Amino acid sequence: AEDAALDEQGQARSAPAEASVEEDGALPPADLLTALLKAQRERPDLVTHQSVRDHLLLFMFAGSDTPASLLALLFYELSRRPQALRRGAREACAAVAEAERQRARPPSRQDRRDPSYQHPYAPARLPYLSACMSETLRLNPPGTDTARKAAADLNLGGFFVPKGSLLLLNNYALHRHEDYWPRAEEWLP
Repeated sequence: AEDAALDEQGQARSAPAEASVEEDGALPPADLLTALLKAQRERPDLVTHQSVRDHLLLFMFAGSDTPASLLALLFYELSRRPQALRRGAREACAAVAEAERQRARPPSRQDRRDPSYQHPYAPARLPYLSACMSETLRLNPPGTDTARKAAADLNLGGFFVPKGSLLLLNNYALHRHEDYWPRAEEWLP
């Protein structure tokens, strides 16, 4: 059923996606499905029907659950630390004030083409809140394990790993490893 729905949407989007691109090819695909289907048409050897389906499912489920979990955990961590909460709030308020100032003169097309232009809410303009989010993700990774298949025989830490073996990286343990994080159990943005 999922594959049939994907096929139906793919056929419906193929023609409009191509028709909406200007002669110079400047307009990007309008949505994720259109972009994936375009990539599949251009490189069917790399982008399979199964990979399009997998990317869509990942985006639909992990793409909404992960940010929601991050925000909930971030607010939990900030609520436990009034000083951090005040610092983050000051930074956010300054970004909102800057955004309000820019409403009087929205960025021009030239501004947006300038590589040094940054939106008021860009992570580089919110360094403390960005650090808080990174630290929250370090202590609470959305995926506790990462799985990979060995592409070739290899020796890993003195152990032979045959080609095709499943390797698991424990992100949760790695992010709390004292060799990499001196005060690994502490939330330190």
